Amino acid sequence: MFSLEKETFGEYELYRLKNDKTGEHCTVIPDFGATLQSLVLRNNGDLYELIEAYETPSEVTEIQSFRSSHLIPFPNRVDRGLYQFNGQTYRLTPNWADEDNAIHGLIFDRKFDVKFEQTEDVAMLTLQHDFEGTPGFPFPFLTTVMYTLRKGQLSCSVLVHNVGDQSMPMGIGWHPYFKLGDKKINDLSLKLPEGRRIEIGERMIPTGKLLDYNQFRTAAPIGQTPFDTGFYVNNNGEEAITTLYDNERDVTLLISQKNCPYLQIFIPASRKSIAIEPMTCAPDAFNNSLGLETLKSGEHIETFYGVTLK
Repeated sequence: MFSLEKETFGEYELYRLKNDKTGEHCTVIPDFGATLQSLVLRNNGDLYELIEAYETPSEVTEIQSFRSSHLIPFPNRVDRGLYQFNGQTYRLTPNWADEDNAIHGLIFDRKFDVKFEQTEDVAMLTLQHDFEGTPGFPFPFLTTVMYTLRKGQLSCSVLVHNVGDQSMPMGIGWHPYFKLGDKKINDLSLKLPEGRRIEIGERMIPTGKLLDYNQFRTAAPIGQTPFDTGFYVNNNGEEAITTLYDNERDVTLLISQKNCPYLQIFIPASRKSIAIEPMTCAPDAFNNSLGLETLKSGEHIETFYGVTLK
């Protein structure tokens, strides 16, 4: 019922998981951070492209959009790349020049090894990368990303093991840009999980305050609403769900997150898609410790995401 196909995308190899019966499929770029390049699911007989993909191979490295990147060991920003851990000061190389911040982790462009498995009902692509450490983050860890495709849904689990001999700071995030076929984001409705907004300063660094936020608690049209906004959405270990609606076509996209008590929502200037980013910690968590995990040697952290079309 399922198949695995390999395609070329410029210098990259794409792995395509496909449900041969329904036509649903996803593609992944193992050599660039296990990035999800595309996702197509079926609803009421129609197939919908749900991810804004890289249109050309050159965009993968030339455009810093981090489309569907896995953000490890920190999502979002680290203020000027500087942080302290266990009494030592470290400096990450800033890769967001306009702000002089380090952003979105250290493995979004790394090569992952791949393993494919399937049963009668699901297909699984398991990808692994062994990070050896850098001067700014001298802590080795093993990342395992598993994509599971089933009818009407793609799920993703991310497992990070501390394989070194000392403790390390750790945060995990995912950066997918969602859409519903060819509809502009302005024409869709949004419902956010219950939570509080993270107040930020001029350089997009949290102030430490959580503010009440009551918009989009029930489904409402997005229209021209701007978003580059972080939220604390702790669901006490249960799933938190963000929902996109196309009321005209009666189609609903649900993005779930578990073991991820933070969420970033971003709409790019093109407004062709909306980034719905589950995170285990807040921006600049290496400094403010909001949601930051400390993994001792041998310990691990695991997160779960789900994308369901109804």
